[in-house]
Amino acid sequence: MGEFELKSDFESEVLQESTRQPVVVDFWAAWCGPCRILGPTMEKLADEAQGRFKLVKVDTEAHPEIAQHFGIQSIPAVKLFIDGRVAAEFVGALPEARIRAWLEQEIPSENDRLFRAAEAILAAGETERARESLEIVLQADPEHAGARCRLAEISLFSDPDAARAYLEPIDDAVEGHERVEDLLQLARQTTLVDAKVLKSVEGHQPKAKWVDLYLEGNRALAKRDFAAALQAWIEVLTFDRELDDDGARKACIALFHYLGEDHPLTREFNSAFSSALF
Repeated sequence: MGEFELKSDFESEVLQESTRQPVVVDFWAAWCGPCRILGPTMEKLADEAQGRFKLVKVDTEAHPEIAQHFGIQSIPAVKLFIDGRVAAEFVGALPEARIRAWLEQEIPSENDRLFRAAEAILAAGETERARESLEIVLQADPEHAGARCRLAEISLFSDPDAARAYLEPIDDAVEGHERVEDLLQLARQTTLVDAKVLKSVEGHQPKAKWVDLYLEGNRALAKRDFAAALQAWIEVLTFDRELDDDGARKACIALFHYLGEDHPLTREFNSAFSSALF
């Protein structure tokens, strides 16, 4: 049996292993001429990769149940598994240069893998461990927008100035920059508690009670009392759109985006927010 051949169990050798490193599976058969062309190329590239990914070759004649499960209708077929799922694939004996380009595009770098691991740690509630991992990512790649956003989210309410420092260097052209803008808006709101620094449309003199209520919403946000923040901003929005250059509307939208459209508070307050606009 060849070095890269599936030895016993697809579950452990591919699916479970792909949670630790990317696994490229080459589905082939001895009778397939193109497979005999592609196979040596895949093995060569796996050797050159020096552990960036693991190659597993699955003989569809010996393992028809696996081929059927993954819908293999034509061989050679190559599938990339990451975190137990197919992340990318191609069919046919592609030239070596195209396969190299495919691997380069589809297989995440070591830094990206560390970032994904940090996200999993964060999702599990281990904030400090996640912060340490994200800082390592950022040290290796200071322009890593994902790490900057996650670090900003971690710091948003405890240290909004630090959150802004993470976010401000991110290029406007980065995909998903809307998230950066939302976080910057929220960081601004949490620190905006002084009426003297409020922006207002030229010539507009907001009533003191709307200013007080607007700042009350900002203070509630800083305490993560999101319901109170939304309630205050929506009331301000109903009566004074010009206060802080339409700040109440911008703050509501940013918080809705931060919470997500399926969050109970988003669903609860979205109707009142929409009514206040018209």
